[in-house]
Amino acid sequence: PKEHEEQLSFLPLCHILERSVSVMFPLKSGAVVNFAESIDTVPENIREVSPTVFIAVPRIWEKFYSSITIIMKDATFIGKYFYNLSIKVGSSYKDYFVDGKNPPLRAKIAFWICDQLVLKNIKKLLGLNNCRYALSGAAPISPELINWYLSLGIDMREGWGMTETAGVGTAFYTREIKTGFEGKAVNQSEVESLIDETVKHFGKLDIVVLNAGGIMGAAPVAEMTDEVWNHALDINLNHTFWGMRKALGYMIPQESGRIIAMSSMEGKLAKATLSNYTSNKHAINGLVKVAAHEVGTLGITVNAILPGLVLTDMFYESMPATAETMGVTLEEAADMFTQPAAIKRPNTVEEVAAVALMLARDEARNITGCLFPVDGGTMPY
Repeated sequence: PKEHEEQLSFLPLCHILERSVSVMFPLKSGAVVNFAESIDTVPENIREVSPTVFIAVPRIWEKFYSSITIIMKDATFIGKYFYNLSIKVGSSYKDYFVDGKNPPLRAKIAFWICDQLVLKNIKKLLGLNNCRYALSGAAPISPELINWYLSLGIDMREGWGMTETAGVGTAFYTREIKTGFEGKAVNQSEVESLIDETVKHFGKLDIVVLNAGGIMGAAPVAEMTDEVWNHALDINLNHTFWGMRKALGYMIPQESGRIIAMSSMEGKLAKATLSNYTSNKHAINGLVKVAAHEVGTLGITVNAILPGLVLTDMFYESMPATAETMGVTLEEAADMFTQPAAIKRPNTVEEVAAVALMLARDEARNITGCLFPVDGGTMPY
């Protein structure tokens, strides 16, 4: 959002998506944040505010679409005809947008006419007539639904993130998008600028926890797509590498520092359909050991924590799709991770954090190149 632009906030502020959109971004941009009266009044409030940027969960986008579908059922024959024609024209027009191409003049004229006569009125009914950017996140959304909004002329994207990635994990940043996918991983410059800004603010860098992880899907190796594989590679390994390299650039001259990479118990194990996740966590373990030997005499330690199952946002957002691929329920998938453990339960965030605090202490100066399991006794070694 830009300065003086209008937003509508309706999710709890403890939600990482809402905290980013309604607190952090407006503080930087100067955008105006309006708060909905309740979740039930969002459709009414959005018409009152007519936000220029609107970010919502799939349930809200589905509710908007359903309201238009109900209205069109009672429309006249002529009304239905021009609605369907306009959506068809808009669908052809959005194909250029999705492919990152400039539409020809005839397509621009056809869409302009349909927008003036029909589509603009639909956007006014939804309160999205001033919306220049729309985003769906926090749960999967139907590609067909995104295509419908794109056909209206609304620049709608899908993104993915969680508390563990400090908000945004993936999104489409350019005109070229692909419906059904959550976008490209946050780019290298943003990872590195995070560390640069930390040093700029505090004057030095003492401790870095590289907590990047997650996948957008699971499949057997023979069926794994390039998109799903590369997404895991970017999120897990590339982000860890970029952050570690940048941190070392500050720590080597000062000859001190603690680097803690978040790996996983899957970095020592293997589960069918999780090759994209398992491979990257194995690679992180190797990266940690090599880096530890390279800077071991400079007062810098490099270690990895290998958590077992922790019931975080990531589990509830990404695991249902993985469980479906594995042919089990969410509860059965959780049991697959917890039953091999000696404690027979998930681990907690606090238990993982305790190990990170231990490794960050001055007393841990001789602990480096190590892989610390926090898995309740799951790993065999």
